[in-house]
Amino acid sequence: MKLTKEETVKLHRELWGWLAENPMKHKADWPGFKDKGHIINRCFCCEFTADIKREIDCIKCPLVWPGGGCGSSLFGEWEPAKLPEERSRLAALIRDLPIKEYEKPAPKFAVGDKVVPVSKSVGDSFEAWTRHRKRDYVTVQQLPPNKFGNFYICNSDYFLESDLTPYIEESKPEPAKEEPKPAFNIGDRVRVKKDLIVGHKYGDLHLHAGQMADERGREGIVNSVRSHSLSISGSWFSWDFGMIELIPIPSNNQAPENKTETMLSITFTFKGSQTICRIEESGRKFKGSAKCNPGDEWNEQIGKDLSMARAEIKRANHDIRQAIGHN
Repeated sequence: MKLTKEETVKLHRELWGWLAENPMKHKADWPGFKDKGHIINRCFCCEFTADIKREIDCIKCPLVWPGGGCGSSLFGEWEPAKLPEERSRLAALIRDLPIKEYEKPAPKFAVGDKVVPVSKSVGDSFEAWTRHRKRDYVTVQQLPPNKFGNFYICNSDYFLESDLTPYIEESKPEPAKEEPKPAFNIGDRVRVKKDLIVGHKYGDLHLHAGQMADERGREGIVNSVRSHSLSISGSWFSWDFGMIELIPIPSNNQAPENKTETMLSITFTFKGSQTICRIEESGRKFKGSAKCNPGDEWNEQIGKDLSMARAEIKRANHDIRQAIGHN
């Protein structure tokens, strides 16, 4: 049954007005259905929204339902209600639902816009207008609706919105941008930042859990550089520039790289300008350290000799104290 919006609202109010007066009845009991044929869901609003396949579209409902839909609001409360007073009250609210007001689309153009006529539906034909008044563009002076009719006034002439397209000014080509220089160069000594967050995106690259995340803090040499990423020695991954930090070149009084060496029970640790020697013997540990002065040049062997000598002194003093204690 094809209904207009006005017919739909009228029949809806009649149905629910009858249910408000007969609270213990159901929709199917309304006498008015006898000459209406099959109405989807016994609801004139559903019937109004149905397409040719008899599928309903609640968005097209002509009434405003609180909560956004019938089943989730008043109808959902009325159907299971048991008390006559409550059913009558809810039916009356459904009967009096406001009609949905459909907003008119906003004008496509604004006053002052430059537009190009592509047809002429008001007044002169487009051919006549083109012959006598053609120009690159016209300017919108007044929007519809206005006292002259439902059209735009442009340069004292009339156009429907469909007659107009936006005027596009020719733009000058922008000067070519220079490609930024890479932040790093091949051969730089770098470190993967330790504070990178797993799952976070740095530039175009994510830090993935697992082996990639385990490489936070890795140091290496840059062996290839792309526009925004690089690769470093010892790593299979590409790293965004934001994931990498440059390791400052050490001064002459510092080790070229931080490292640890172990020989039997003796361990040497080289860090910055400091060398640390640790000796382990029968569960005992002795530590000695040496530091290269700012004015001196780094010498790994001298650092080893001094730190080991100081660790040996501590071991000798320990042995002396033990011997004295036993006597």
